Amino acid sequence: MKEETLAEQRVDREALASNLARLRSPSPHPPDLSVVLPVNAKEDLELALAVVERLGTYAGIQSVEVVLVVNNYPEKTPPPEIEEYRTLGLTVAAHPSVFRDWYGPSPAQSPFWPTRSTTTSA
Repeated sequence: MKEETLAEQRVDREALASNLARLRSPSPHPPDLSVVLPVNAKEDLELALAVVERLGTYAGIQSVEVVLVVNNYPEKTPPPEIEEYRTLGLTVAAHPSVFRDWYGPSPAQSPFWPTRSTTTSA
């Protein structure tokens, strides 16, 4: 019998929500640990949930916050999983694209980036 990969396993969402609630820090205290997972919305939404499910089995005394950073989706049509995952107790930062103008100029456009001289000496 073939063993399922992590991506093929189905996540028990009710148990996951319960585990996430158990891991969270009592308000207003910040968590002892934050786990941040980048998630490609086109390929990794279910896989990310399977990873979070494994994190939910943590039985230590430290509080844990799980943050999913979901990107790579059409700006006007975010995946419905974003809201679903928030209702499970996850913090979800949604960014359609990781490439934004606010990252600043590329190194080639920066006046501080060293460039090769295009002139040659005779």
